[in-house]
Amino acid sequence: MRIAVVKPDDLGDVILAVPAVHALVDAGHDVTLFCKPRIVALAQRLFRRIEARPIVFRHLLRPGLDTLVDESSDLAILAGFDAVVFMKRDAFIVPQRFSGVAPHVVFPAEAAADTPERHQAWENLDTVRSLLDASPSSLDRCYRDELPAAFPGNVGRVGLAIGTGFHTKRWPAIAWLELMRTLRDRAIEWTILCGIDERQAAERLVAAAGVRREGRIVLGGDDVESFLGLVRSCDVVIGVDGGTTHLCALAVPVVGLFGPSPFRRYAPVGRASRVVTLELGCSPCAGADPAVLNGCMSLECMFALLPSAVVAALDHPSREPGSSVLVDRRFRARAHFGLSHA
Repeated sequence: MRIAVVKPDDLGDVILAVPAVHALVDAGHDVTLFCKPRIVALAQRLFRRIEARPIVFRHLLRPGLDTLVDESSDLAILAGFDAVVFMKRDAFIVPQRFSGVAPHVVFPAEAAADTPERHQAWENLDTVRSLLDASPSSLDRCYRDELPAAFPGNVGRVGLAIGTGFHTKRWPAIAWLELMRTLRDRAIEWTILCGIDERQAAERLVAAAGVRREGRIVLGGDDVESFLGLVRSCDVVIGVDGGTTHLCALAVPVVGLFGPSPFRRYAPVGRASRVVTLELGCSPCAGADPAVLNGCMSLECMFALLPSAVVAALDHPSREPGSSVLVDRRFRARAHFGLSHA
């Protein structure tokens, strides 16, 4: 069956869709992925034996990230496919609007208010389940490279993924700087991993840390292979909820810093990966959705996530996927382990 998979999201979301797309390929389907134009080159590296093509939904364009292009969301480019799988559902992308684009159209199920929160990689697999003979029992072999299996016991070099497209998910510069100084005092080397949009912020952090720039900043780009090769020189990556952190999780264990977004749903993949977050009653909040007005003026979910809690999560011995431990009694920060494998 010729199947078009429509995933018009940003990089982190596309990475979490990899298991579902590979499950379709393994089931014998001829799969074409449609994604944002700036994701096409990256997607071609992430997926096995599929073609990645651009598609644009203008309500999903991100100012400063997505340029205005000629492609549109009229979906004429989906003509001729036996089935179209939409891996996104929002106020515009709904079955009522697009049910006639192909003989068979699949949408994610609408979650009920009392539905337990599941990791997005498994939610994506649920979306394509009707097109599979059997779903994968594990995420570990669903990616082009097998996911990191164990968190290192001795950390000598750390990558810092500082970038995210949502201002509410950013960690304050002063927190990054304190973390850098703590790592230095422990003789742990650090490197900032970022995109071109975070280059100036990275330069300022390096200058404030009082170190030479050489080897301290690694810029990502379309050459995913080279970038991941540099990431593998790190033992662990510490990063906020953004595409760079999700990409790094394919190469090394990560410690994700989560505030407004649903961390159990969007945790970076891997049984060795960890998430540090506060136990706030207001999280997740509207700050996790760019289409909803975020009225929070304090952003304490990120500002009160202290570097000492992050270091405690970095140091903690590994635990079973799905378990958690308190790493900061004052602000109730917890480290959660292997949420994609819980």
